[in-house]
Amino acid sequence: GFNDTLDAIAKVMNKYEKTYLSVQGHTDSTGKDSFNMNLSRERAQSVKNYLVNQQIMAERVSTMGYGETRPIATNDSANG
Repeated sequence: GFNDTLDAIAKVMNKYEKTYLSVQGHTDSTGKDSFNMNLSRERAQSVKNYLVNQQIMAERVSTMGYGETRPIATNDSANG
């Protein structure tokens, strides 16, 4: 699952101590823009918090929330 992926990332980052990570949060277009921007920031921050709990120094993980400003698919349908 998702935690398994984060555990694998933490393992690599612990092995290669000069590795840095940028975590980007995104949302779909459902809801208000301001809510989605905050939600995307919180999503990215939760990944960082998990990695910090796995002994990764916080300075090695940067976060950015993009809300619904950078969609990876169309928002024309639920599948998008």
